[in-house]
Amino acid sequence: MVLVVDDDPVMRLLIGESLQQTGFAIEEAEDGLSALTAFERLQPDIVLLDVSMPGMDGFTVCTELRRMPVGNGIPVLMVTGLDDEASINRAYEVGATDFITKPINWLVLGHRVRYILRASQAFDDLRRTEAEIRQRAELQKASELLSTKSRVQSVLLTSTDNAMFADVLDVVLDVFQSRCGFFGYIDEAGFLVCPSTARNIWERCEIADKSTILPREKWSGLWGRILLEKKALYKNESHSVPKRHLPLSRSLGSPIVYQGEVIGSIHVANSEGDYG
Repeated sequence: MVLVVDDDPVMRLLIGESLQQTGFAIEEAEDGLSALTAFERLQPDIVLLDVSMPGMDGFTVCTELRRMPVGNGIPVLMVTGLDDEASINRAYEVGATDFITKPINWLVLGHRVRYILRASQAFDDLRRTEAEIRQRAELQKASELLSTKSRVQSVLLTSTDNAMFADVLDVVLDVFQSRCGFFGYIDEAGFLVCPSTARNIWERCEIADKSTILPREKWSGLWGRILLEKKALYKNESHSVPKRHLPLSRSLGSPIVYQGEVIGSIHVANSEGDYG
């Protein structure tokens, strides 16, 4: 259905007859207020909207249509005798899909309307597909999160105190497909203690200081920011590391926060794909 909005009854008649000949059903409105009422009641497939009308002009009508709950996705073809650039720009600014100028080429009007409707339908189909993909991705993400929580809870219930940190880290490394990482806690002195590092990382790292107890003044780089800012961060590019340190191409870390205080952190690095 096409809603034709024009204060000129002759123009409404001509547009209606032209579009009916190409198979469209027509509804008419003679001014802006009746156009808004008809739009809300009929929810047409497309609106042909005259720009120059007394009272509420076409620009204002288009603006109000776009504010309606169903108004954002319905194409609006503005009909104007104003072919200056400012009027055309304003038409797009208020949400017009396209415009045609008077005198109207009656031979192509029906084709123009049909083309806009097809383009609009294609866009709607794309938007629905995108929403479905996003929904499936969110469900998959939720499922993976529940699986990860279950695996971590199993580790906490079955691992010995000495093995717990290494076992939890192995789960997280597997989930994020990462080659290295560490899992640490904050001790009573406020130091970060890392009882576990991943997959013999220290054996492959050749820095002189391999301390696993890090006082606050040594918290630096991305992992230090994570602790100080109390938020998860990631970096998908090469890191600046101390000389002879294991190279880091990308990393992801998260603080462990309890009752507003950081009590530990877990970090993974060198995944095959980007984090985030």
